[in-house]
Amino acid sequence: MDLVCILILLLLTVKTANRAHVKGQIPWLWVLINLILFFVFIMIGAFVVFMFFYSNYFDVSRLGNTNDLEYRKQFAQQIGVDFAQHPLRGVTVMLFGVGGYMLVRFILNTMPDKNPPLHKADRRSDGM
Repeated sequence: MDLVCILILLLLTVKTANRAHVKGQIPWLWVLINLILFFVFIMIGAFVVFMFFYSNYFDVSRLGNTNDLEYRKQFAQQIGVDFAQHPLRGVTVMLFGVGGYMLVRFILNTMPDKNPPLHKADRRSDGM
């Protein structure tokens, strides 16, 4: 995991903790949920990128074979080189991870606030 991914993850978890605090939820629990969903969505993104870009170049059935370790090493080296040459594929995987954060944010936004702000229209005037 490179430094950019760690910085994005740190920023998003701090925002999640602040949002959970405003909503009256346990911040560390929502940070944990955010981290889990971030990595799950990154794995989904890696799978999508793999199936979209690499299914024609590599035999997927050979990757599942436990006896063919040399083929796996060759595949891993090719993926590393290809991600270095085409950074948009890595960005695509990272955007899937941000999608996990967006799911957590959506769930937190649908929850009611702990102390909703009072608006002028909600206040009673002294004349009534």
